[in-house]
Amino acid sequence: MLIQFLRHLPFVILFTALPAAAYGQNTSNGDLDALPDVAEEFEIRFVAKEPLTRNPCAMAFDVHGRLFIGMGPQYRSPTPNTPGDSVYLMIDSDNDGVFDKKHPFASGFNNIQGLCWHGDDLWIANAPDLTIVRDTDNDDVADEYIRLYTDLGNLEHGLHGLTWGPDGRMYMSKGNSKGHNGPKHYAPLPFRDLAGVAAPSGTSIFPKPVVSDAANYVKTYHDPADDWGREGGVLSCLETGEDLRIESRGYRNPWDIAFDHEFNFLGTDNDQNQGDRLFHSFYGAHYGWGHNWSAHWTCENHLPTPELAGPLFGGSGTGITYFDSPAFPPAFRGVWMFNDWLQRRTHFFKPQWKGAHLTTAAKEYDVLVSGGDSLFKPTDLEVGPNGSLYILGWGREYGVQWNDKQEQVNEGRVFEVRWRHNKAKEELLAKHQRWQKPLSDWTTKELISGLDDILAVRRIAAQEALILRKDGPSEILLAFQDQSDESHDMSIQQATWAIWALIRNPYTQKEQGHQFMNLCLHGPIHIRIQAMRALRQHTDSITNISNGQIPLDSDTLEILETALSDKNARLRFEAYQFITQIDHLPPKIHLPLLEALKVETDYICFYAGWHVLKQHYSSTRLKALLLNDDSSLQLAALLAAAERRETITELIPQIIQSDSERLRNTAALYTTRKSGNSMFYINNPGGEFTDTISVSLLSYLKPSQIYYTLDGTNPSNESPRWPGSLNITRSCTLKFAVYSGDKQIGPIAEYQYERLTAQATVERQGILSILSETNRLYRVSRQGPQKDTKAYTDRDYILTDVPKTLENTVFIQTPNDDSEEFRDTLVSIELAIPSTIIIAHDTRITEPSWLSNWEKIKGQLTTNDTTFGLFQKNVPAGKLTLGPNRPDTRGSASQYLIFLQPGNLKQLADATTQEAVTAAIPTADAQRGKALFFATGGAGCFKCHDAKPADTPTGFGPNLSFLKEQRNPNHIIKSLLTPSSEIKEGFATQVIITHDGRTITGILKHETGESITLNQPNEKSVTISRDKIDERVSQKVSAMPAFDRLLTPQQIADLVKYLLEQ
Repeated sequence: MLIQFLRHLPFVILFTALPAAAYGQNTSNGDLDALPDVAEEFEIRFVAKEPLTRNPCAMAFDVHGRLFIGMGPQYRSPTPNTPGDSVYLMIDSDNDGVFDKKHPFASGFNNIQGLCWHGDDLWIANAPDLTIVRDTDNDDVADEYIRLYTDLGNLEHGLHGLTWGPDGRMYMSKGNSKGHNGPKHYAPLPFRDLAGVAAPSGTSIFPKPVVSDAANYVKTYHDPADDWGREGGVLSCLETGEDLRIESRGYRNPWDIAFDHEFNFLGTDNDQNQGDRLFHSFYGAHYGWGHNWSAHWTCENHLPTPELAGPLFGGSGTGITYFDSPAFPPAFRGVWMFNDWLQRRTHFFKPQWKGAHLTTAAKEYDVLVSGGDSLFKPTDLEVGPNGSLYILGWGREYGVQWNDKQEQVNEGRVFEVRWRHNKAKEELLAKHQRWQKPLSDWTTKELISGLDDILAVRRIAAQEALILRKDGPSEILLAFQDQSDESHDMSIQQATWAIWALIRNPYTQKEQGHQFMNLCLHGPIHIRIQAMRALRQHTDSITNISNGQIPLDSDTLEILETALSDKNARLRFEAYQFITQIDHLPPKIHLPLLEALKVETDYICFYAGWHVLKQHYSSTRLKALLLNDDSSLQLAALLAAAERRETITELIPQIIQSDSERLRNTAALYTTRKSGNSMFYINNPGGEFTDTISVSLLSYLKPSQIYYTLDGTNPSNESPRWPGSLNITRSCTLKFAVYSGDKQIGPIAEYQYERLTAQATVERQGILSILSETNRLYRVSRQGPQKDTKAYTDRDYILTDVPKTLENTVFIQTPNDDSEEFRDTLVSIELAIPSTIIIAHDTRITEPSWLSNWEKIKGQLTTNDTTFGLFQKNVPAGKLTLGPNRPDTRGSASQYLIFLQPGNLKQLADATTQEAVTAAIPTADAQRGKALFFATGGAGCFKCHDAKPADTPTGFGPNLSFLKEQRNPNHIIKSLLTPSSEIKEGFATQVIITHDGRTITGILKHETGESITLNQPNEKSVTISRDKIDERVSQKVSAMPAFDRLLTPQQIADLVKYLLEQ
């Protein structure tokens, strides 16, 4: 049934829109009946939920406005026997706008992560397959199945983002998983290229598709444990699957892509630790993951990659769409919207062009929908035929859940968001109703108007019909006649689709081609840009093209020369893109190209410009440019040669002394990255410390020197030279710069060091308070017990011999004057967690009675005054009272000293369960949880994880600050009790076996075309050259230990509360 237009059922109306940072707390795993929070004047409702929908992942409206959803039990760990996912037609039988039935349209797939209609073909991304299904007898059941591609990698970092473009190509995003690469199945060559695998000689570039009926369709099984290829990309192909090509690459998991009214693509890309990305996909772009020689994620100040389209965000980007519905207010039109599955939000932002850089107009993403108390884990999103925004939402569990009857029981939601003051209902209804008439009955002008429909599938249908009309070209050009003065009725979106319809129409005549060329030179900017793109795709550089399409003649060359020198950066960018994609560089373009590159100031234009050199210049010509006296041409040649892996090492010493900062920085980057290193090594890249932190710095650029400051000022070559290592004892800002001769190489690096206060140090060890009954000072030493540490707070005696028993303990210095005090209680210590207390008592006197039930242990502590025996006791959390030093006044003696081993974790007889922890949550204490997180003998989480956001990832494991936004205590509990069942994506253990038999394990940090770098638990990393790798596997085993036998239910609850409050 169709989406309802006229009836207005009650919605839930919620609170005022706020910036992301100020939005309502996502407080739980989700109230199943609660609705998410939406911006002011908007309303949201369920239009489908479980049991009708379960973990829906992808959706698409067809030309009739009917909603199709892909869902099923395949995610996350399917076996060969797991039932397949299905595509369902959602039915609203009573026309109230809420779906009450579903009809199976096609079944038997791997996990469905993308849907797109093109005419009567429904394309289905179900990695490792890409499948097309058709309903040839119009009974709403697909009966023809075409497995177009296979062996595309598994469902993690798989195939997503199916989007049909106005250029007649299907676009798709692909993560960095890889196929099995035989022996029975092989992916098409471009997918193998992205994965970094080579098929046997003679393997087809485009293996033949497999056509079957529904009963004989066989999906290709791929074990989810085998998931690591080199890089992901955006690809495109023709409707037959042929002419498959890589459009852009360097992604990790680009979950979705979409294009705007001008055919500009944006997408979301997921990372394990540095934040998710928003990228602008264009031909030849490489965004850093798996880069040939310089892997990079943030793409900031990094010339080998383009700039990102927006700020990094600490969530999990999923569906994205360009939204321009007349049913929404002006502030929400012409915006991009994307879902954040992890932070449970739907963001939106206004785009802005800064030169040729498509980016966000504001510094932060705004929020349209936030989960609040509801179950809101958004995946896909699309505009509906009624102008509303439709959002799919997963259930509470990450993977499939079965009941005892083997029925899937995951939740699943479809939400509708709409504006309360929608004034476009009748307009959209009229546009909707005209699509009930066959397109063969539409006039050509009506087809042109259909190019501006709110649904992409209808724009596609109108364009395909228009391409077949003999009068299509003349009617399109007539519609463009009034476009030159910017005051016209044709929208930008309509013009975009019309230009491509004109260039794709086989009836376009030569004289109409000349009119088209005029648009390239003299139309409004958006038309010139689109016309150049269309001309680029349908130009042959060698011979004239039949059917009236445009050859690369003098008119085309004039268009390119004009664009290369245009003041508008976007036009220059299109010229660079055009020239990159033609087969041969025309001699007439050579000089204008070099002149343009010499003066190019736009970052994205320069990036596109050096790609022309990469594509068309020989090694000899590139090396000649490297010796040119123009630094911009040298830089362009250096980037092009490095990308092509040319041998240019011998030229680097000369280049690195250039007066151009950009050139010498890039040369230094190339030199160090080629050797598998970054520009420098730093052992402790900022952070918190207690007493002293030793910082070591090493420059991998040879020869070079490092100069530094500690006062926040920028260093120069007149600043102090780095001594190799430095002990920092106070909070400061370390800045340093690398110099080669008198030239600074690279940007100034900056790291913040914060010395924790005594109170913060004490709290992290689980000591909440120390109360002296005599008002004398008891103090936690900033140092652990070691030789020459002061023993007392009021004497100069020092420790001279410390037994191993006291290593890694917390040392509480006492006042020696308390040695003569006779009180029942001398000092009280409030402990957040169970601990082991060790008392060092002067051997010259008798022990007091309160020590009689303590265990005397081996070893002695000595000071330069006396010798101490050691007494130990395990104590629970709470108040610990310690009595006097001695039972009587006989003999001289020193006061006892106190040592603490926080945590005192013992193996539990019974495993802690999720239910027991949940029951303990109401009595949880964040202070106790903090002590467990940091304490030496506690859970030890701090050794691998940061609990607060950090600019530079420092932990072996993921930064845990996202947990505060996710507000999902059940997820944290499960991760602590059974970590291998809840591994954060990207943190599975990698195992690499080298040709010489070595086995190396770790967490993937980054990889390039030449090497793989793994993080190690000791905070170091190891880089392995690809040519030395024999086998590489990803283990679904967490490096984190399970705490079900180490932490009690209350301790787990305390830790959860701390993590949720950071």
